[in-house]
Amino acid sequence: MRMYKITPPASVKKFLSLLLPAVIVLMFPACELNIDTLEVESCTPVNGATGVNTDIMIQVKFSGEVNRSDAEELFVLENSDIQITGRFTWYSGKNFVFTPSTVLEKNGRYTITLPREIRDKDGNTMGSDFLSDFYVGDDFVNPSVVSSSPAYSVGATLDVAIDQDITIDFSK
Repeated sequence: MRMYKITPPASVKKFLSLLLPAVIVLMFPACELNIDTLEVESCTPVNGATGVNTDIMIQVKFSGEVNRSDAEELFVLENSDIQITGRFTWYSGKNFVFTPSTVLEKNGRYTITLPREIRDKDGNTMGSDFLSDFYVGDDFVNPSVVSSSPAYSVGATLDVAIDQDITIDFSK
């Protein structure tokens, strides 16, 4: 069995000797760049909250300093596709409170949307849209029939007089 030693041409050796330092030089700045994804760390009221007061203020905290104009332009609070207007109060570069300009409707569902296009001070965007909802008030139980006259029966109620009043009592 013969063994052969394969020697790459000089041009390949030169290319590889230049490639390795170039890769190192290109990777070093990437390690120094801030390429963290921006995210919403907290939002009050929390997602799915019920029993929220009608005069609520929405508080949002980001993981980093956020571009305020992006946050204010892209923040959406809505109820049944009706956008709620209001004012922003910033407590830091990453924490704001949104105060609706009107009192929210009782027993309504509200959604908060912060799209991923919002940027931080380094130009990084969020990994995904932030979506949250909450419910003003706590009366979300539908009324039910408690009783009726004539009494309900499956199928049909027989022998009901033509001139008899029909009464239905609801739970609320």
